[in-house]
Amino acid sequence: MMLGNAKFIKHSSIIPQCAIAIGKLFLELRAPIVLYTNLLVSVRRASELVFDIRLKCISLTGCEVAGASTKTKADKYFKKNILKLGGSDIFIVFYDVDTNKASKWAVVSRINNNGECCIAIKRFIVVENIDDEFF
Repeated sequence: MMLGNAKFIKHSSIIPQCAIAIGKLFLELRAPIVLYTNLLVSVRRASELVFDIRLKCISLTGCEVAGASTKTKADKYFKKNILKLGGSDIFIVFYDVDTNKASKWAVVSRINNNGECCIAIKRFIVVENIDDEFF
């Protein structure tokens, strides 16, 4: 965006108000109106936009099925594509763990990129009797 590349964002359908709030921030900052555009459209319509010749790069954060579909379409038209796929793995701490190392990596894994990372650990399972050492 700092180089003038406009963004067309199709947020998850469960957060339209968040998408609108982000758009309002750009307006409050007096950013050019074309710099950031919310696409309040269906998933089907958004996927059709991959074919638009004006779009030079496609980025998707989502599940593997959506990623495969998006990549296939983007590759067909030689468009750059950035995919962040997958779920939220569990960080499991067992009895035989080095608790100092585990707690250090638990923190690093959770706050990676200030927690704004799709691979940031969100679920921890710590077996009984080592809870105090780990935490």
